Amino acid sequence: MYLLQSLLVFILITSIKAQFYPSTPVVNTEDERLVWCTVNQEEQWKCGNLTKAINETSHIYGKTKFQLECKSGFNKDECMTLLDKEEAHVTTLDAGEVFVGGRYHSLIPIMQEVLKDGSKHYFAVAVMKKNSHPEITHLAHLRGRKACFAGVGTMAGWVIPVDTLMRKGGMEVIDCNNHVKSAINYFGPSCAVNSLINKYNPIGDNSDRLCELCIGRVPGEKCTSADPYAGFEGAFKCLLEKGDVAFLKHTTVSEMIEGKIDAYNLNKDNFELLCEDGTRQPVDNYQSCNWGLVPSNAVMTTSARSTGLRKLYQQFLIKTVQLFGGVVPPVQRNQDPNMLPSKDKPAFYYTDEVNFSPQNGANSNNNNDANKPLYNGQDDFDNQFRQAYENLPFKLFESAPRYGNKHNLIFQDTADGLFPLDEPKQTYSGYLGASLDQILNVRQCPVDRMTLCVTSDPEMGKCIKMRTALKAQLLKPEMSCHKATVMLTVCRLFKAV
Repeated sequence: MYLLQSLLVFILITSIKAQFYPSTPVVNTEDERLVWCTVNQEEQWKCGNLTKAINETSHIYGKTKFQLECKSGFNKDECMTLLDKEEAHVTTLDAGEVFVGGRYHSLIPIMQEVLKDGSKHYFAVAVMKKNSHPEITHLAHLRGRKACFAGVGTMAGWVIPVDTLMRKGGMEVIDCNNHVKSAINYFGPSCAVNSLINKYNPIGDNSDRLCELCIGRVPGEKCTSADPYAGFEGAFKCLLEKGDVAFLKHTTVSEMIEGKIDAYNLNKDNFELLCEDGTRQPVDNYQSCNWGLVPSNAVMTTSARSTGLRKLYQQFLIKTVQLFGGVVPPVQRNQDPNMLPSKDKPAFYYTDEVNFSPQNGANSNNNNDANKPLYNGQDDFDNQFRQAYENLPFKLFESAPRYGNKHNLIFQDTADGLFPLDEPKQTYSGYLGASLDQILNVRQCPVDRMTLCVTSDPEMGKCIKMRTALKAQLLKPEMSCHKATVMLTVCRLFKAV
C-alpha cells in the first residue's frame, strides 16, 4: 500500500510539473553539434570566426548553445547532399536553390533573412552599361546578346529572367525537361555557371554556349561555382568585362561600387536598368523597373531533424543574431583605407610585386628594403591580412574586405536579422509562395500530356509506375495510361490522335 501511495504521488507531481514547467527538448551528445556547410575558403574562414565568437560567449547561450563546426562543400549542391546524409546540419540557400533542396533533397527552411529595410524580399533586375546598345528597346532584342547569369537555378540570376523572356521576350521552349537548352537557343555566347552539370544537362547534350564567356582557368573551375564569374558579384564582373546584360539583385551594383573592393573607379551612373517594357531607368529606380520579387535567402536543414531540435536551432540562431548581428559601422568597415584589397591587390592572391601590407599600409616600403618582398609566400600574406582584422569584433553580416574580396559570405551583406519560420511554413512551397509559379513556369511544356496505350494488366502496372516516376521528377509532358483490349483498337487510337 505504501508503494502504491508513493507511486501515485510521483505521478501527480510529474503531471503538475509537465503542466506548469514545459520541458526543453532532450538533446543527446550528437545533437549538441551543429555543422554548417560552407562553399568556399572565405566562408570557411568566416564560419571559423563565428565558432570562436560563440565559444567566447557560450555562457550567454545557456541551453540553446551548440558546438558549431564548419564543413566545406564544393558548391551548394554538395552542401545539400551533405545535409541529406546528415554529415552537415545547416546551410543557407537562395530562393531558387530552396526549391531544389526541398523538391529533390528533402530539405526544409527554418529561418529567413530579414534585410536592412525590414523586408524579406529583394528585386530581380536586368542591368546594362549606360547608353550601351541603344537598339535594345524591347525584351525580344536580347536575343543573341551576351548575357551574364549568377548561376543556373538561382532565382534572380536565372529563374526570373528565363521565365520573363519566355512570357515577354520570345524565348521558345526547346526541351520540355531542360530549360537550359531554351536559353542556349536564345542567347549568344554567355556565362551561366553550372549549365553543364548533370542536374541541368541530364543526357549530356547541352552545348557550351552558356560557358563561352566564363573565365575559369584551372581544371574544374570554368563554368562551375568556382568560376570568377559565378554568383551575383561574378555576373557583375562579367558585365563589366564581356557582357551586354547581367541579371542581378537590385543591391548588387551598390555592393560592388560602394565597397570599392575591386577598385573599378565606377559609380551608379555608369549603369542602368532594363525594364520589362524595354525602357531604361537609373539603378536606384528598381522598385518601378524590376523583373520580379524574390524571397530573401533561407537557412535550411534536413527534414530528418526533429521538430524540437529545429526549434533549438532557431533559438540558437536568434541568440547569435542578437549577439553578433546589426550593421557594421562605416568606421570599422573601412578602419584603414590602406588595408582594403583592390583589383590589383586582392586579399587572397599573393605576388612578389604586390606593394600592400596590412601592418604597414600601402606603398610603405622603406628605402632600405625597397626590393624585398613584403611576404614569404601566399600563406604569410593571408596570415598577416587576417591578423589585421583579428581584434575587430565579429559581425555576422560582414564579408568584404574582412574575409577577402567576396561579398555575401554565409549570409547576405544586406541582411541584419533572421526570422524564424513556423512549422507550417517549413516547406519549400510555404517559403516560396507565389515565386513557386515562376519556378514551375520555366519547366512548362507546349505539349500538355501524352497517352501510352497498353494491352495487358502487367503493361498497365508498368505504365502507372512509369507515370509516377516521371511526375516525381517533374518531367513533362504528363503521361496517362490507357488500356485497350486488342492491338487493332490501339492502332485506331493512335490514328485518331
